[in-house]
Amino acid sequence: MRRELLHLVRVLLVLTLLVVFPLAQISMSDTMVSPSSPYSESTKVIDHTPTLQDEKCLTQAIYYEAGNQSVIGKEAVAWVVLNRVGRRGYPKTVCGVIAQSHKVEFIKVCQFSFWCESRRKPERVLWNESQEIAHRVLQNIGNRAILDQYGDATYYHARYVHPAWAKHKIRLGVIEDHIFYREPRGEPR
Repeated sequence: MRRELLHLVRVLLVLTLLVVFPLAQISMSDTMVSPSSPYSESTKVIDHTPTLQDEKCLTQAIYYEAGNQSVIGKEAVAWVVLNRVGRRGYPKTVCGVIAQSHKVEFIKVCQFSFWCESRRKPERVLWNESQEIAHRVLQNIGNRAILDQYGDATYYHARYVHPAWAKHKIRLGVIEDHIFYREPRGEPR
């Protein structure tokens, strides 16, 4: 019952966002988003016009990494992906960042765990919500509350794990199941 209620709340939130902020009106032409909107332009993160492939890869990352979370939790994960694009040590494309991996003694270790694991069949409503968030974020429209605190996050992990790398990063905060971090200041971009 509780899960169904949470699902209903998520669906209503998505529908509200679609009514209040239709994607057709959120295009980033020459106009700014109104000050009363919780969304704002951000700095350009990727150096090319986003492609359908970028959107598909980002949708997968949002869905499989944060599909059970709120819109805010999903958007924060999306910004981590985009903040990595083109930074030193990361690929120059959205899909490259998501698929990035390395081997440790013949075992493939992925930056985003879902990439190395078998993927469950997407739940349509949550997939569509993830796709809408990917589209909006790729158009450089972000929720101000996320951008203000988490706008330069390049790392996150689930609350139940304790990775060794976390002690070398600056903790930005927690959104639902994830703890977000950034590089210490002065790290090259």
